[in-house]
Amino acid sequence: MEGAVRRQVARAIREGCTRIVAVGGDGTVSMVAQCLARRRGEDPPVSLGIIPAGTTNLLARELGIPLALNEAMAVVAEGERAIELDAVLVCKRYVFTQVGMGPDALMIRDTPREKQQKLGRVAYMLTFLRRAFRFRSRWFTLQVDGKVVHERAWQLVVANVGSVGAPPFTWGPRIDPTDGTVDLCVLSMERKRDFGKLVWRLLTNRHRRDESTRFYRFRDRLTVEANRPVLVQGDGEVIGTTPVTLRVIPAALRVLVARPAQGTLQPDAPAGSPADGDGAPAESAPRSEGPAPAVADDAAKMMAQRSRTWALQGPLRHPITALEAYDAALFLRWNTMSLGRVVDRCLEMTSRFIHYGEGWAAVVLLIALVDLRRGLSAAVEALPALWATMLTVNIVLKKVFRRRRPFIAFVKARVIGPRPRDFSFPSGHAAAGFAGAVLLSMVLPAWSALFYLFALAVSFSRIYLGVHYPSDVAMGAFAGTVLAIAYHAIIRLLLGGP
Repeated sequence: MEGAVRRQVARAIREGCTRIVAVGGDGTVSMVAQCLARRRGEDPPVSLGIIPAGTTNLLARELGIPLALNEAMAVVAEGERAIELDAVLVCKRYVFTQVGMGPDALMIRDTPREKQQKLGRVAYMLTFLRRAFRFRSRWFTLQVDGKVVHERAWQLVVANVGSVGAPPFTWGPRIDPTDGTVDLCVLSMERKRDFGKLVWRLLTNRHRRDESTRFYRFRDRLTVEANRPVLVQGDGEVIGTTPVTLRVIPAALRVLVARPAQGTLQPDAPAGSPADGDGAPAESAPRSEGPAPAVADDAAKMMAQRSRTWALQGPLRHPITALEAYDAALFLRWNTMSLGRVVDRCLEMTSRFIHYGEGWAAVVLLIALVDLRRGLSAAVEALPALWATMLTVNIVLKKVFRRRRPFIAFVKARVIGPRPRDFSFPSGHAAAGFAGAVLLSMVLPAWSALFYLFALAVSFSRIYLGVHYPSDVAMGAFAGTVLAIAYHAIIRLLLGGP
């Protein structure tokens, strides 16, 4: 099969073709790509067009190539845009997506072709579950660009593309098939009972922050040796066993891709990252009239920091990253807003007034001075629910999500007043503001509009002062509202109320 493909590709190039089209799944695409990668640097330059027609179509999905036949054919026919992919050379074979050593290679080997055709991805998943549960960890010796590392691992994945199989699941952060580097993901599992936990973390993308996962990045070569031979697969085909040496081949393959939709980022544009953020805000691109296109441009730049090919796929393919990017873009836009020193001072005082809910305690005291019965009712029912809400948000929820403050992600962000040292998500101030508004509205419903207006002012101040993302505030307001209602109901039940 591969010999026939090589002959057909060579003949097409001799006859002057500058676009070679592969119609099929990842295996077919890989065979054609092999031929083109082996002649890299030769004239004339030849581009690969992909018509996805397989079970997984991993490379096509990563590059945002439409899965619909007519749309994919339009991309090939127009040929207006192409990007250059890196490759991994292993066992004399070019790999463009992933090299796997461990249970995934057994899955590739042991899934019958007829089951693939009948069940699609489900066939792979069933085989993986059977083989993976019985697979034991191995000791590996890794030479990563010359540095020797010893790892006990259950699965090794050398990832040139981020996608695990379908977005938004990815092997690790910032995996980009066009950046001249390749990422190694090391997954550990010492006990069989850890299997379910590891699979769950992979499915929820929590493995990237888990102690069972380590990441390495190499630019030149990686050598892998194991205490016992481990099967190796590349691009969905079994290619050998360990020991193996993998070399990075930058810009090995030119692939035709769809033109990004209007308002999305070009793949080679610079970017800043809200999620991993260790840099300053990205410089703004030329903007069209109105704030919405500018925010979309900024968000696209940040999204592309994870992988420049993601800009070709669109935000719906990576919804979590897209939401983070839009969140950061809105923060940066509002962070440049200046309402003057007087407003700055007022918003800072408003924020401090509600820091630990003491502002609402002052309001309860005023209510008691005017109407003792209502004041005592608020003190007994509302204040405990308010403080229980704040403890839940600030001590429990923030430690679960562990999101860094925006002024840490964007070092040039403006901050007015003190810089909090705890985590950012969700906003404790917004939670306290809306929890107090909900609880005191139960006591004085006629004043509810004023209470909610104050809660909105507190929430806005946290973004304006540069200490929270918009989503921190939105989720803080939501959490504060829900928790306040729940805790109020519990307190009334304990007090024997209706």
